[in-house]
This record gives sequence, C-alpha cells and structure tokens, in this order.
Amino acid sequence: MPFLKALESFDAPFLEKEILKRFRDNLVFFKSYNPHLFNALNTPFKNYQLLFEQNHFNLLHTPTNALSYPKNQMVGIAFNMASNPLNNPRWSLDNNHLSLHYLKTQNNPKLPLTLKATHAISNFLDNYQTPCSLKKFLPPTMIYGVLDGLFLAILQAQNYRFHSLYLFEENLDLFKISCYFARYEDLITKGAKLFIQGFFNPNELKMDFLKRPVTHSFLKLEIMPYKSAFNSRMKENIQSYYKQALRGWGSFEDELLGLKNTLKNLPLYQTLKTKPKKINAPICVVGNGPSLDLLLDFLKENEDHFIIFSCGTALKPLKTHGIKVDFQIEVERIDYLKEVLEKAPLEDTPLIGANMLNPNAFNIAKEAFMFMRGGSACTYISPLSIEYAAPFVGNAGVALASLMSDEIYLCALDCAYIKGFKKHAQNSYYENEKEIDPSSLISVEGNFKGYETFSDSLFLLSKERIEEALNYYQPKKVYNLSYGAKIKHAVSLNRSQVKLKPSNKQEAIARIKSMFNPKSHHAKDLKNLQKNLISFKEDFFMRLNTPCKTKQEIFEWVDSLSGFCQTTSAKTPTIGILFEGSIAHILQSVLIVSLHLNENELACFTNHSQNTLKQFLKKACLLLQMQLKQP
Repeated sequence: MPFLKALESFDAPFLEKEILKRFRDNLVFFKSYNPHLFNALNTPFKNYQLLFEQNHFNLLHTPTNALSYPKNQMVGIAFNMASNPLNNPRWSLDNNHLSLHYLKTQNNPKLPLTLKATHAISNFLDNYQTPCSLKKFLPPTMIYGVLDGLFLAILQAQNYRFHSLYLFEENLDLFKISCYFARYEDLITKGAKLFIQGFFNPNELKMDFLKRPVTHSFLKLEIMPYKSAFNSRMKENIQSYYKQALRGWGSFEDELLGLKNTLKNLPLYQTLKTKPKKINAPICVVGNGPSLDLLLDFLKENEDHFIIFSCGTALKPLKTHGIKVDFQIEVERIDYLKEVLEKAPLEDTPLIGANMLNPNAFNIAKEAFMFMRGGSACTYISPLSIEYAAPFVGNAGVALASLMSDEIYLCALDCAYIKGFKKHAQNSYYENEKEIDPSSLISVEGNFKGYETFSDSLFLLSKERIEEALNYYQPKKVYNLSYGAKIKHAVSLNRSQVKLKPSNKQEAIARIKSMFNPKSHHAKDLKNLQKNLISFKEDFFMRLNTPCKTKQEIFEWVDSLSGFCQTTSAKTPTIGILFEGSIAHILQSVLIVSLHLNENELACFTNHSQNTLKQFLKKACLLLQMQLKQP
C-alpha cells in the first residue's frame, strides 16, 4: 500500500513496518555518508520520542510528558504543511525583487552588449506575460527545523523535486524521529544538504550557497516549522548569503574598460610589490562613512602620529577640516573621477591608484603609484595582485594598509547604514542625502552601543572582504574606531582610548613609496591570453548544446554554465572574470523568463537562449581581440 494512503487511513500495521524499515535504511546510509552523525543517532533518545498508538502519531516531550500536537492531528498538520508549498501560507517565497518587469526595464547605455542579450531573452515572450508556474519542481528550498520529518516525507511521496534543498535541525532527537519518515538517501543523492547543529561547518553552508549565485539569488522558498534561536540564526545567515549572491557580478563592458585603462597605465606608473617589508608606524584607513563627522577632530589631533590613507570621497571632508592626508587611495574607472579629485582638492597628495583607474585621474596627481587590484580581470595580466581590495575603495585601503603595516586603525569604514545618519559624511562629494530608512535593510551588530546599524548586500560583502583581508594579511594590531558595523579581527576602540606612540612619519612615508617597482611595459603574456580566449570560447560553445525540456533542467543548466565560468575565473582569471558577470546576468534573464513559459515551449526557448549567448560571446570576443591588438 502506498505510504500516502496508509497515512490517510492510518493503516497502523503497514506504517509500523514501513517506518521501521525507513529508519534502518537511513542508519545504513548515514553509516557511510556521515559516520559521526551515525554514531550520534545510535544513542538513546533524551528529550523527544515518537508516540505511535493505534490510530495516531504524536511527539512526546519526555521531561514534561507533554504532547507536541493536539490529539490525532499530527498527520493532518503534516499534510497541510506539505500542500502546494509555492502557494501555502506556512511557506514563504522570495524573488529578491527580480521579475519580468525588472528585466524589461533595465536600461544602461554603458552595457550595450549585455543588455542587448538580456532584452533578447525577455523578448521571447513577445510582450505578454503568462502566469508563473513550476508545478512540482521547487526552487532553492530552506527548511528551518526538520521537526519530525513527516511533512518532508509527504512531499517526497507526492513526487516534489527540489532544485536544491537545505535542511536545518538543532535537536538530535527530532532529527532521529525524522529518520522514521523521510528517505534521506534519496534526498541527499539528489543534492539536498543537511545541517544538524554540531555536525556541520558554517563555512560549508556559505560556500555551497554562493557557488551557485544565479539560481541562489533568485527564488527562495522557506518554511520554519518551529521557532528557535538556531533556526532564526540560520534563516538570517541564508538571507545574508541570498543578498550577497546577487552582488558583485560585474559586466563584460566594465571589465573591458578596466583592461583598456590597465594597458594604458602599466607602462607609466611604479607598481606595488607583492610582499613588501612592513613599516614601523601605524596606518589609519579613513572611509567616507557617516561616522567620519564624529572622528574628524580625533584625526586632526593625531595626524602626526600615523599615516593617513584617505579612501575615495573621504578626501574632501578631511581637507576641509585641515587634516594632512598622506596618501589618497582610488579604484574607480569612472570618467568624472578627475573632476572629483580636483574639487577635493588632491593638490600635492600622493595618489595610490588601482590599475584600472581612469588615466585622467592618474594624470592630475603630482606623484602617483599603482597597485594591481585583485578581483578584476585586468589585474591578472600581471603576476602582482592585491586581494580583498573590493567592492569599495575602503576595502582597497584596508588591504594595502594590512600589507604595509602591523598596526591599523579603521576610521569611518562603517560598512553599514547608521540610524539617524545619512549614508556619507558631510561636506563630501555627496550632497542632499536623506537620512537612512532602515525598514528594508538587515540589522547587523554595531561596533558601539547606542548606534543602530543596518546593512544591505553590498555593505555585507564589503564587511566580509575587510574581515578576509585582515585574516589573510595578518596585521598584528587592528582597531576599529568606526560607529558602523562590528568587524571581526578588529578590536572595537573608542577614540578616547587611543594612545599613539611617536613614530618617524617621514621615514615611513618614504618607505611606502619605495615599495613600488620601477615602471614596466605591457605584461608579457598577452599572447597567452589570446590562446586562453580561444579555448574558453570553444568550451563555452560546447556547453551551449545542452537540451532542456523542463524547468528543472533549465535551472540545472544555468548552474552548470555558471559553474564553468567560475572554474574558468579560478584557472585563467583574466578571461573568466571578463565574461562571468555578463553571462550571469543573461542566465538570470533565462531563469526569470522560463517561469512564464509552458513546458512545451521550453525546448524552443532554450535554443533561443543558447543562440543569444553565442551571439553575445562572439561580439564580446571580437571587441576584446581588437583591444589586445592596440598598442
């Protein structure tokens, strides 16, 4: 008798045999899949037990002898929870503000190739919108608390298929009880991930989520069968990863501009060595967060005691307050950066610019130095790269300072919105800003009590990159004076607690300037770049022959192609990073449009999408080859 019918009629003899078999099967599976978990499952129940009486199931909380469900309702509640998850009030479905309308309204003249491709995908619908439908295929799904697992077993029996399934459970007894119902070998062999408290590495959860940025930044289906601190924390973590997955993709056009600028800048400026000997003086990295207004007097009082790295638009508030800036850090490709620096004004402040910096900005500096900013395609035509220097200029400042000194002070690198403040400091490039409305933002831990701090995906990414930079470069002392987000590996320190020792500042400045190599001409491996480009193009075209007849197959193909681009970025970053962002945007369009199609239209749509990607890559490769041939 099928499992569902046995549940509905509560055929006790059948169910008893079936759930004991499922429990044994799960134990056999976990013995080889996760021996540590298997050993834990072989221990006696402590807090919960499955109550199996003649006509019902229930959960018994043994310390209090209390039942978890009203009598005779456990099965009915499980069926209710498993009913149509995509349209069930017990579940929530998030689309990260991505939709067909979002896709059709995208318009950026600086992205002609990328937008032409995304619009070609959306135009497949011929300007009409059919209802979204996934039927029994579920998008990335998070279950915060497996509970007794009965509703999950019902979903399995109803033949629901998951693109990816993340299962969280804090209570080992409840997970053991779920082994009577859910068939874990079937779930896990199809890609489900299991996170039992005490039996997983949080970094594995993050990496697994972020390695599929296109599918895992779009639809997210969630349910929390019971609330707990663990479940809520896991949900917050997933929400953070979900937002981060949508950021930092870049575009081919932007990366090509960076390459163009790099090829112009390389022969003209001294470039930073990878591992210089550190200076014997502290460096204060100053961002343009709102807390800069509260720290200007402190900076003025101590300007003779540390090297001041001004990051981006922090320059104008610092100069307006009469603070001596030792180095100005810049990373932007934008053409109006020259004007911003002139108005600050830059004057005789030495400029340390990223390799992709707009050449006009470099030109106005009386003294200029260059570093290869990691993460951009153009960086890797040279063996020198400063990692964790994105997404903001403040990230570059922290990475550079950590490379150059063992004592770092973080000033106004807020990495957050502060309630009651605007986004940036006063008297900077940004004028007429309004106070931040935190209603749509994520609450994050602040560096100091009394200041409420909120974040979005880009600030979360910036904070994380600062933490990774500090962990990677290992400066011995790092102090966070900012009033924004708390930062790992940095000690929260009030400005009144800072006691700086005298240091030979002029010698330290001279040492920093000596860290830069003599000027050199174009990287020697541009010819090798051409070979890598041809190889990438051939491999990419081969992957465009994948047939997709279901929405599940489209999601899987998008993951596969995105994974190929990520692998290329790791092996040959100049090529991979050039194309990865735009391809991700195009694949995102494929996912959005696929929701609005009937099953019999998918083969034709897949062919249309693959042809669009092929045309995009042909034109992009042609532009790249033309750039590489220019002197």
